Amino acid sequence: MYVKSPFGRRLIRMVGVAASIGFASLFLSSTTVADTPVDEGSELKACADRALPKQTIKQKQFVTVVDETGWSRESTRTVYWKHFDDGHMKVLFRVELPANEAGLSALIIKPKDADPILYVYTPDLGRPRRVAGNAMSNSILGTDFTYEDAVHLQGFMDDTSVTQLEDADLDGYGAHVIETHPDENTSAYSRIRTYIDQALCIPIKTEFFGHNGALDKTLVTVRDSVREINGRPVPFRTVMYNLKKNSHTIFDVIDVEIDTELRDSLFTFAEVKKAH
Repeated sequence: MYVKSPFGRRLIRMVGVAASIGFASLFLSSTTVADTPVDEGSELKACADRALPKQTIKQKQFVTVVDETGWSRESTRTVYWKHFDDGHMKVLFRVELPANEAGLSALIIKPKDADPILYVYTPDLGRPRRVAGNAMSNSILGTDFTYEDAVHLQGFMDDTSVTQLEDADLDGYGAHVIETHPDENTSAYSRIRTYIDQALCIPIKTEFFGHNGALDKTLVTVRDSVREINGRPVPFRTVMYNLKKNSHTIFDVIDVEIDTELRDSLFTFAEVKKAH
């Protein structure tokens, strides 16, 4: 049995907002999965209600990418997320430093009841380029996130199965566990399993498994970094470990604003071009 419900999608958005915005940024059409579907009246739903912002997040991040040799590259970027009154959701990632990368941007647009649209903008090119097909497996702004990861974690696709598995003990803390199975014909992953801390009500770990069953990536929240901002739990340090490449990306939050006013025009490349 699989779940295709407003709460199922809301739960995925909670994982996505906390992961893609709190951690840094695809539920494709799903196969049928077993186990227990998410209950609309469950404790997990209450966690989702507590963790989700009402409308917007603005977050400045210091990002460190470390490759297999130990060489690191640092950047500063701002992430904007907004849920629009017409049902659209948009996420904008914009690099500010170093100077030679300033202006690099990625925009995810999810129209209501339609598939997401992804664009990348580089100042040299001077116009946005749509990301689709095989390009979905490319790195997003040089991190260990791919475009597929970003869209997946945002939970933008409506045709998604979500199942709640048996609760787990994770490093001595109770965790709700949910699992999804993306379409094996279009996704790099066979399944994604997320552990949601029962006390903090945010994803504490997400595991991405390849089609051979091996663990390809792990996204981890540093528990001690979690702070409450405007009544919402926010992780101030998260790390994506790429086990296939032996690399990792650290996302440190410099500043965050929840449910602050973000004008609609911010989520356009006309605005991005003007800013640079």
